[in-house]
Amino acid sequence: MQYVENLRKAGVPVDFELYKGYYHGFDIIQPNAEVSKKAISVFIDSFKYAVDHYFAEQTAKR
Repeated sequence: MQYVENLRKAGVPVDFELYKGYYHGFDIIQPNAEVSKKAISVFIDSFKYAVDHYFAEQTAKR
């Protein structure tokens, strides 16, 4: 959480969600739990946003 705060203080836009009371990897261990579905959805949405806004277009090398 300190890392997230440091990024914010440096002006880096950060999306962060804490799932209080859940252990690391809970979404993998119990993927059908409602909280896991929410966490997975947030992850996928964040990845899609990053792809659309931060990834450079790749050209094929021959």
